[in-house]
Amino acid sequence: KPPFLDKRLTMDPKDDPHRFRLIKTIDPQSREEYDKKTSKLNTYTFALGFAGFLIAQVDTEFYAENDFRNSPLTDTLRLVVTITTVLCEISLYNFYNLQFRIKVDRNILHPASRLWDDHATFGIYVAEAILIAVHMPPFIHWQFDLAQLDQVVTYDLALILSSWTAIRIYLFMRLVPYALDVFSPRFINVCGMCSVRPTVSLAIRIASKRYPLLAQGVLLSSATVIFGIAVRNAERLNIFDFKHIWNGFYICMITMFTIGYGELIPKTHLGRAILLCVAFVGYSVISVFVVS
Repeated sequence: KPPFLDKRLTMDPKDDPHRFRLIKTIDPQSREEYDKKTSKLNTYTFALGFAGFLIAQVDTEFYAENDFRNSPLTDTLRLVVTITTVLCEISLYNFYNLQFRIKVDRNILHPASRLWDDHATFGIYVAEAILIAVHMPPFIHWQFDLAQLDQVVTYDLALILSSWTAIRIYLFMRLVPYALDVFSPRFINVCGMCSVRPTVSLAIRIASKRYPLLAQGVLLSSATVIFGIAVRNAERLNIFDFKHIWNGFYICMITMFTIGYGELIPKTHLGRAILLCVAFVGYSVISVFVVS
């Protein structure tokens, strides 16, 4: 009997509630094929999402040089971002549909069920799809003023949505298991004997234990880029110091490390909310490092 045989029993709600069935294992050839498809889809999703993020930041710079007004160049760049977003959504759907088919092949789900019948997988897919879908579409320009703290600040929808695309950096975590060979047959066998599922979260925990300094550096760098872009775009219409991207990175770093010199101060409520998130992330990453 193979050591990775999952002996848990599951009930099919569409059948008699008193009937149970054994979860099956996937033969090595099929598992290797599934692993190759999963690896390709994760790579495509990350590449398309990251490409859309980079193009959105280039669009933001041309948009700022044009006094924060649309131009044919910015509209073209935003159209490219839209195309990459659609392709990324297709790749993401194919990935979760493949995970669903694996569960059907293992007899975890009924063969007649659909993706939305797997509530856990479908919920995660919807959340990721919404997270990736948000971007600045072409031919739209909207700025608005808000009175706060006895002053008027200006927000720009293009800058806010461009900042949101930076969250797509999290997609690189999909590649961590392949760097650590978590989905290899030998590792899967060991996980089966220990009743542990080889997942992305497991790979991240392994990386934090095996390479704590590298893992912390990657997490802090990713948080600095994401939040630095966000706070810069939230403040650049109101504070001249945030015209340069390095000031956004700088204020995030001194906030995460609880230094806070005070020479750069956010003026908008949005910028302050972002820096509160930065402080929370900094504490969390450093705490994980200490525990590891």
